[in-house]
Parts: sequence; structure tokens; C-alpha cells
Amino acid sequence: MKSAAVPFLVTPCRHSARLVSQIFVVVLVLVAGLLGTCAGQGGPPITITVVNNSTETVLFAAFGPTTLEPDGGAQNWLQPPGGSLTLHIPPAWYNTQQAGQVGPRIWARTGCRYDINTDRAQCETGTCGDQFDCGVAGWSQARGKFPLAGTAPVTIAEFCLNCVPSGQPNLFLNYWDVSVVDGANLTMDIQPTGSFHANHPGAPDDVFWCQADRSQTGHPYAPNSTAGADLRASNVCAQPFLLKSSDLSMYVQKGQYANNNVACFSNCGYYEYPTAPAADCQDTSGSKCGAWRAYCCQATAWGGNKCTPGKDKCEFGECQPEPGGGGICPGKSCTQDSECAPYATCWTKAQGGLNTCACAGYATKTPCDPATCTNVNQPAAEPPFLKCSQSAGLPGITGPSTCIGDDTVHTVFPRAYTWPNDPQTYNCDNSTFTVSVSGNLAKGQTSGAVPIPLCSALPAAYGYDYTVKNACGDPSKTGFTFASALLNPHPGNQWACNIALGTANNAGGVPPGVLCAWHPLK
Repeated sequence: MKSAAVPFLVTPCRHSARLVSQIFVVVLVLVAGLLGTCAGQGGPPITITVVNNSTETVLFAAFGPTTLEPDGGAQNWLQPPGGSLTLHIPPAWYNTQQAGQVGPRIWARTGCRYDINTDRAQCETGTCGDQFDCGVAGWSQARGKFPLAGTAPVTIAEFCLNCVPSGQPNLFLNYWDVSVVDGANLTMDIQPTGSFHANHPGAPDDVFWCQADRSQTGHPYAPNSTAGADLRASNVCAQPFLLKSSDLSMYVQKGQYANNNVACFSNCGYYEYPTAPAADCQDTSGSKCGAWRAYCCQATAWGGNKCTPGKDKCEFGECQPEPGGGGICPGKSCTQDSECAPYATCWTKAQGGLNTCACAGYATKTPCDPATCTNVNQPAAEPPFLKCSQSAGLPGITGPSTCIGDDTVHTVFPRAYTWPNDPQTYNCDNSTFTVSVSGNLAKGQTSGAVPIPLCSALPAAYGYDYTVKNACGDPSKTGFTFASALLNPHPGNQWACNIALGTANNAGGVPPGVLCAWHPLK
């Protein structure tokens, strides 16, 4: 996945929004009608502690509307097992629900080769233009550029902090979710901490309040993930959904390097990797198109597109105003599934009691146990799951083996987004969070984070001597710092000889290959 990232945009008043580009960007979902227009940047100070409970050293990352570094400086993005960092969220990161603003996002990069001084990091998952500090990667306000998102598959913590509900300008709430819509690298939990109200001040019956288990006495915190579980485990994530180190161009071939399980795709993520089909693709134009429409909620009949009332046209009726401003296109009305075929289902419990076409999740077994697929029984929460076997006959889908099942992903992530319409956004009036990642794969299987290797130290099959003589020149004279090494170089398959250092305004990544250093790095 070497294509450039796109900005992460937070959009209000839509239960599930997605931006589809050359990489996967999962958009924070805010419950329809709850949030008002942007009301300034007030609210209490927000602090987020990020903890590495995995067995590997990781590079954490975060971005929002401005640059941000953890306490102690950018070097603290690197955290060993058991390590943690602290983020003091600036006011510019508050109340980002207004469409078009860049929203807070936190994730962990795995399998990285890095150098802090040159701001370079080539990672197996979650990379941001192959730079060490994702908080500044790609930034150039003068040129209208945005920070780079972590490329999928990656587990993401998404937020709208100190957001202001419609009609309650003095109430500051936080909204968050764990997204694995495109897949997962590490297991993740987001826990509200500190003091907060036991119930929503404006909606006492809010079942999403503070991510509490309201079936238990005292309403204890309900984790997003299952303790000790790892979606990357081979007995959980089956082929073809399992991504391994050797699937990536940065994998060092012909050497003593572990071929790790680095991530597991969701249904949607699998059909968007490494690039999503074109928005106007036809079912006959490629094997991905039909599956992408079904699993990534890209069928037009389900509606939900943002629009401007009185200005934009919608396919199935007038643009409907939303309480927080703007509007949303309605879905096609229906009475039975056949009216929504082939990529949507007729949802008879939609918001407001209307029957409308809607995209659905796909499970290996239906109905999905509410303890696994949480919130499925909430009023107007989501359409009922369809069976993976029902997707086998859709255009572009060759059989049930190409459906992992959202219930499979939910066994590890019972309170995380596994598909775009999943009701998993939580809210609270807290002012501190703990975001933790974990992974129980045995030490030695995961590659962790290590320094960038010397080009001359790569296995002989990378042809260092040939490259110096025939392509890149004598490294003692060129002044080059980095290269991207390719296996078996020849005139039609040469290394990229001079990879630039990472800078705040450099949105360019490393070309396919193994990032290596011409000289020992200081």
C-alpha cells in the first residue's frame, strides 16, 4: 500500500460515513441529530494516555487540525511493551464535527524500521508517508495539505472532543469509537477515565453513555475488545484475510526474517486493498467491484450521502435537513429486500419507523449473539445481519470463503466498528482517556520496531555491489542517505537511489522496496 493518504474528515449527523480513496480512511461516525454546528473551541482540558500492552515495540501516531507531539517530544511516539505516552490535546482539536475539519485520530504502527533524527519510518502497518512523526507528515498549511492518515489495515481510535450538542451550547461531550472497518493490526480499547456523570445529562436513557455495561450493577466499563484476544491469530483470521510480512514489498527476502501475521482484513478492507475500486466501477469491470459495493456500503440505494437542503439533488427524494445543519440524502423506500437488490436490504426498523434500503453487515451465523455483536438490539440501531452465504451469489463475489464474517471480527472487538453501519460510537462528559493496544502473539513472531538497516547489510540477492556500480554510484561520493532496495536488480528493476529525509512538508513516501541507509545513521 504505497499510495498517498488523504485527510481524515469528521462529519456530523450521519451514523456511518466513509471516504474511499487510494487508501482507506475511516470517518468518525456521530449519531444523527446529536451534534450542532461548530460552536467554538471551549470545554475542559483533555488528556489522553496511550499505552502499549502488546508484546512488541510500536510507533504510536496521532493527528488532528494542528501538529501535536507527546510529552517529552516526538521520540516518545516509540514505546516498548508496557510503555506509555501522554497527549495534552490542544483547543484546536476540540469540536471538530463540522464537515471538512480534520478530526483527532490515534493509532499504532507495527513492524517499523525507523530513524528519529531523519524522521523516517517504514512500517508494516499504519504508515504515514513513511515518516517517523505522523503528527507533521504532509503538513503544509500554505499549500493546503493535511496530515497523513495511517494506511490500512490498522486499528484506529477516532474522536470528536469537547463537541457541543445541538441546543445545549454549554454542554461539552466527547464522542469516540474504535474502528476496524478496514481491518486490524493490534487489539485496542478506549476507556473514559476521571470523573463523569453516571447518565447523559440531556438523555438519561442513552445506552452509549460512557461505554458502560448497563446490564451490570454499577454500570462498569465495557471494553471495546476481548481481553487476551488477537484478530491476527491464524486460528481466528483465515486466508485470504490474513496479511503477512511477505505480502509487503518492505519484507526482506532471502534472509532470516520472520514471516509474521501483521494484520487481518475486514470484509470491506479486503476489497479495498491496496486500492479501492473506482466509484463508477461496473460489476463486469473487475472481481472487486460487486463485493466492494456490498461490504463497504457503496450501493446507491441505501442513501446516506451528505447534501445541502434546497441545493443538492438526491437520487431517492429531497435532501433532508439535519438538526445540526446540512442535510442527508434519504434511502430508497422499500417493502421487501428484492426492491433493494443486489447490494442492500430493506430495513424495516429504520430511524423514524420508515422502511428504507440500507447496507447490512454479513455474519457467518445469524442472528449474531448480542454479546458478540453488541448494540444490535437497540432501537433503530442497524439493519439485521445477512449471512455470508447470502453474499456468494452477488456480482463479483465468488463464494462464502471471501467473507470473513463481521461476527468473526466482533469476537475480538465486540464494541468496535467492523462494518460501516455498525452502531459503536460512544459519548461521555469525561476529560481524560486511556487508549491501550495489545496483542498476544508470541514474542519473536512479531517484528516490533528496529533501526533502518544498512544497504550493504541486506542479503546478497539485493545486489548491493551491482547497484553501486551500475545504478546508484559510490555512496562515499553521492551524499545520499537512504535508498529503497529491490530484489535481483537489473536494468529494468533498479533501486530508488536517493530517498529524501522526512520533513514536515514532505508528503512523499518510500517507493516499493526495503528502506535502507547508505551509511551508519547518527
